[in-house]
Amino acid sequence: MKERNLYDQLSLKEIFVELTENPDRALYNFFFNKYYPKLIWFALIYVKQHSLAEEIVSDVMMNIFKKREKLASSENIEGYIFISVKNQSLKYLRKHKNKVFIDNYEN
Repeated sequence: MKERNLYDQLSLKEIFVELTENPDRALYNFFFNKYYPKLIWFALIYVKQHSLAEEIVSDVMMNIFKKREKLASSENIEGYIFISVKNQSLKYLRKHKNKVFIDNYEN
């Protein structure tokens, strides 16, 4: 619990700098737990399906962790994360637009 209080004091940029220098699982979990619910709600604006939103956000979070070194020098990490979720959601919709139309027609 002491770690959580320490992490609460860090900015998102500081979290990414720290994750770059020392990929600490507890710090990543803190970041994940702080942003995951917000990103799910954001993805739901586009995909309307909770399980799909979870899949999209999980993929984005994994990619963000892989790019943490690059993001540590970014000025607007939060904006980048939300735009990534939006782009992944729209990419999914474009890829599956015919299936959605057919499913709606059959029902």
